Amino acid sequence: EFVGQLVDGYDFVSDATKSGDGDGRDVDPTDPGDGVGADTSSWHGTHVAGIIAAKSDSLGMTGIAPNAKIQPIRVLGVQGEGSSLDLALAIRWAAGQDLNGFVINGETLSDIPVNKTPAKVINMSMAFQPRAGTNDFAPCPYFVQAAVDYAQGKGVTLVAAAGNGDTAFNPVDNSRGPLSVGSVGYSGDVAFYSNYGVDLVAPGGDQRTAAGAPAGSSGMIYSTSNSGGTTIGEPIYRLEQGTSMAAPVASGIIALMYSLRPNIDVKIVWEALKASVRPFPAGSKCASEANRCGLGTMNAATALEALIAITG
Repeated sequence: EFVGQLVDGYDFVSDATKSGDGDGRDVDPTDPGDGVGADTSSWHGTHVAGIIAAKSDSLGMTGIAPNAKIQPIRVLGVQGEGSSLDLALAIRWAAGQDLNGFVINGETLSDIPVNKTPAKVINMSMAFQPRAGTNDFAPCPYFVQAAVDYAQGKGVTLVAAAGNGDTAFNPVDNSRGPLSVGSVGYSGDVAFYSNYGVDLVAPGGDQRTAAGAPAGSSGMIYSTSNSGGTTIGEPIYRLEQGTSMAAPVASGIIALMYSLRPNIDVKIVWEALKASVRPFPAGSKCASEANRCGLGTMNAATALEALIAITG
């Protein structure tokens, strides 16, 4: 599914004790698995990548934007742990910034290759944990917000999964700017786990409302994965559900928009999305509960039609 679909990425996980590959930052963004001890690996990034741009052929599945390229960038290590500083650097690098000589939080960077194929869309299927013993999220570190601002200034759209706690949405590090995406199931209504207060929703799977869904899917999302427990095994496909699956649907749709109009910016993307969302089903929670699901459900065909109407 990924042969010919990848461009050079980077591994920004700086803590060698949590990286899963035994070292810190390096040029190999391969997912080594995030499992440790009795916890098996999720292959979360692999599943997300397939949703966006798995190859269009007669095997397996096809991603939302199969002619787009995937740039794998690691930020999270074992058990999904990572740092805000690594995230900030990854966003800047993805957007094309030369980080050599760049100073962040007292660290001067060096020996990081320049990104020859900067991204137009940055998918962030991740969530941040509240402060220990509380439900409060720390304010966004200034260096993360600065990275988001830099990327958007370069015309890059950032997409953030809303999280799966059935609670108020907390964007990635509470930063301003990323498009927040919640999840709907096959019925078109909000998934049981999806956080609320989002910008838009997209299909992310819901096994509790699987009626009418394709046979064998249990109402969830089918994508690429791996058979390995704590190390890389064989390529497989797997069903998953979550806003982490909804976000790459959104990212794939936005990738299609950039493919059609490469020079658009974040503002035009947003205007086209607002003009193209599908209304919620009558009687659904999305339709009846204010601020539950944002403006509507994303749709690839209508998003492209709206983009053409806006840009000519």
